[in-house]
Amino acid sequence: MPKKASDISKALKKKGFIEDVSRDHKWYVYYHNGKKTSINTKISHSADDIGDGLLGKMSRQVHLSRKEFDEYIACHISQEEYDCKMIKNGHVQEV
Repeated sequence: MPKKASDISKALKKKGFIEDVSRDHKWYVYYHNGKKTSINTKISHSADDIGDGLLGKMSRQVHLSRKEFDEYIACHISQEEYDCKMIKNGHVQEV
């Protein structure tokens, strides 16, 4: 089921991602304890709704299953839970 690009953007920015609009797309880079990580995803400047295919790609880019990504966007997964998951799975190092 498609999701609104604005809802995805708000959820990402609320939970540790910083938006960079200086390039061809809106890039979202994940920061952990103030330090930039290699976790990132992007949304087209012109996107209104994002379909299932792109949602699947975005979920892989941020190291979540599609179901977890949907929960993340719906704010059922907190930033702290996401932090713990990224540390546990070795995507982010604890400082």
